[in-house]
Amino acid sequence: MDMPYDENVVKGETFAEIRLRMKDIKQLFNSFDPSPFLDKDLDDDAVEYIVESAKELPKQKRLRLSMYLPEEQKKSVQENDIRVAIKGYFKYTAHMYQKSISKQFKEGYIDLGLGLLVLVSCLLIREVFLFRFSGLPIEFLAEGFLIGGWVAMWKPISTIIYDWRPLRRQKQLYQKLSTMLVRFVYEGEKKTILPLVGKTAIPSTQNA
Repeated sequence: MDMPYDENVVKGETFAEIRLRMKDIKQLFNSFDPSPFLDKDLDDDAVEYIVESAKELPKQKRLRLSMYLPEEQKKSVQENDIRVAIKGYFKYTAHMYQKSISKQFKEGYIDLGLGLLVLVSCLLIREVFLFRFSGLPIEFLAEGFLIGGWVAMWKPISTIIYDWRPLRRQKQLYQKLSTMLVRFVYEGEKKTILPLVGKTAIPSTQNA
């Protein structure tokens, strides 16, 4: 169950903090998504800023997202519902990355089976050519079959050993984001509030 932000829960704990300033909480959500307000996807610019900021922060520290809003937004902001929406978005995205990893492994093992079949066939054809024929052209052709067989193995080997790793890193990052604390800070009218219109309009991450 998602817990509301409570200063007592985090007392004495240090965080890697992401600070986000907006004029209106609606800027956090995708305005083109026809879903009800709190069921909308998060805005692409907001997600990019949060994700890129998290990548630059110490991995060993827990994350905290502090959202700065004008004081007049306090009455209209449904804080707990927005926390659930933010965490739910990152949890769902982490799940989708896990599905992509599983799919990639499945396809990789299928490709591996096909690659092994091609490799074995090329090796058998090579041995037949070398056994029945002789001469420099035959040797070149035989080596071509050998090389072709191993080339057929490159893609499945790459998929199984290397290609899934970036997806795992993204999944781990989004899992971490799905557990970050979310707090709301309401600033008076004299404070400067920057609109959420791309990364350049959002202040860089600072320590609390």
